[in-house]
Amino acid sequence: MRLASLLKSIPKGIFWLAVGAGGLMVIGIVVEKIPPLLHTYVRLLFWLALAVLLVRLWTSSSYASTLVRATLLLLFSVILLAGAGAFLYWLASETVPVLIILLAAMVSLNFIFYPLLKAASDAEMDIDDLLRRMDLPQ
Repeated sequence: MRLASLLKSIPKGIFWLAVGAGGLMVIGIVVEKIPPLLHTYVRLLFWLALAVLLVRLWTSSSYASTLVRATLLLLFSVILLAGAGAFLYWLASETVPVLIILLAAMVSLNFIFYPLLKAASDAEMDIDDLLRRMDLPQ
């Protein structure tokens, strides 16, 4: 049942992605023809419209909006991963390979130990609350 409604919403999601891309192209063409005095207002109106669009998209619960959200997140992730890969390639060509290994180890350790740091700070907050309830000196 859910798969059928998802399959029905795929063309709707693709349509709205095409409308959004076409709208951005039209805005890019129209912006060049606006007098310089109105550029500030047009820019503000564009960002406002984009913010409203994204808020409506992320607060909607239809299958089409889920598909569009997943597509947008995938596109942004691909762009960021490509940029990170290009940065690491450049960094490897500019520095000593041992430095790359050390930087990768530092980032990995940050990812590993951040949840432990968060858990420790949560535990400290629990101990402080317990001491306050018992009226003991801290």
